[in-house]
Amino acid sequence: MNRIDIDYGHELNGRQKANRNTAKLSAVVAGRGYSIMWFSDDYNGADLIALREDGERRCCPLTKVFT
Repeated sequence: MNRIDIDYGHELNGRQKANRNTAKLSAVVAGRGYSIMWFSDDYNGADLIALREDGERRCCPLTKVFT
């Protein structure tokens, strides 16, 4: 099956880009055992928290992840 990447970068507003980047990051970190909890407001400077089953958590500002 041939799949073509679609470039949505120029068609999305800021909020839509943040949602797309969160989904991309969630897919990447799922392979490492994390799940993403995204906040609509900042939590101690973080836009999202990556949680692991063993209790480990990482706070990430989304703007620094995909720039």
